[in-house]
Amino acid sequence: MLAEPNTTIVLSFFSEEWAHWTVVQGIDEEALWLADTDGMRNILRKEAAL
Repeated sequence: MLAEPNTTIVLSFFSEEWAHWTVVQGIDEEALWLADTDGMRNILRKEAAL
């Protein structure tokens, strides 16, 4: 998906105490790699769910 020109993925996740959005800049077999203002570097794919 990210290989297509002009493509961006914006993720939003939240709990009762916290809400955050981030931009995915790459995906590999193990993680989603982020461009994040709070300093998050990645989200492990095994911990992510749709």
